[in-house]
Amino acid sequence: MSTPSYLSLFGHYCGPFLVPAEIQTAAAHSRGQGRPTGRRAWRASLDGGEHGRTLAKGGRRLKPTALSLRTWSGGVLLLCLVVTVPVSSAYAESAGIAEIVDEAAARFSLPSIWIHAVIRAESGGDANAVSAKGAVGLMQLMPTTWRALTAEHRLGTDPLNRRANVLAGSAYLRALYDRFGRSGFLAAYNAGPGRYAEALAGRRNLPTETIHYTAKVERLIAAAAREPIAIETAPSVDWRGADLFVKTHREGDAVEEKRLFASTDRAGRP
Repeated sequence: MSTPSYLSLFGHYCGPFLVPAEIQTAAAHSRGQGRPTGRRAWRASLDGGEHGRTLAKGGRRLKPTALSLRTWSGGVLLLCLVVTVPVSSAYAESAGIAEIVDEAAARFSLPSIWIHAVIRAESGGDANAVSAKGAVGLMQLMPTTWRALTAEHRLGTDPLNRRANVLAGSAYLRALYDRFGRSGFLAAYNAGPGRYAEALAGRRNLPTETIHYTAKVERLIAAAAREPIAIETAPSVDWRGADLFVKTHREGDAVEEKRLFASTDRAGRP
């Protein structure tokens, strides 16, 4: 579909009349991976509470939002005014994340749309996102999880590096997929592998947040999928069979992560 042309008040062609949009909120939740409570954020990139926090303005990529104005006679009168606002939805194109995701998808044998969906749900595409509890980067990795993954896959020392963060998060997704299967890896990514394993065993309940998170990511995946996805099968453990829980469990996550990280080699292959 071609882009319509418009006439300005001065008789020259211009694009759509641009108006400010609200600053996007970050989806960088302090969730999953057995995240401990009370951990200080590594950077002051976010403000507000744990949910619905607003991204800081500094360093954000800007993108215009368009609105056309039509008169009663059916004509179009527009002003050539450019107003830019922070928008994170086009992160893949503007920040070069698509190439990084493709590399991670090939390296860890995952559909790229899975990785994109997790990034959108976790950070909204903000590479500098830091949660109040310390989860960092595009895929919101906790420091302990990051340290284990970068040691395993030699990804360097900066968890906010886009490539390193996406590769680490994708390695984690793959390990969780191999451990819990298609029905459980997203819930385990959000709640932490130890908590999820205990929920499956009937000793704990899954949080409402995890159920909502998993449903959100699945919707993003479904919206992006154009054909059936086929990857190597893994045991299927369904998160929907577990109840809700309210407690945290750090030791179980640490044990489960050691098992997960020991199951992949340096190239990320199970």
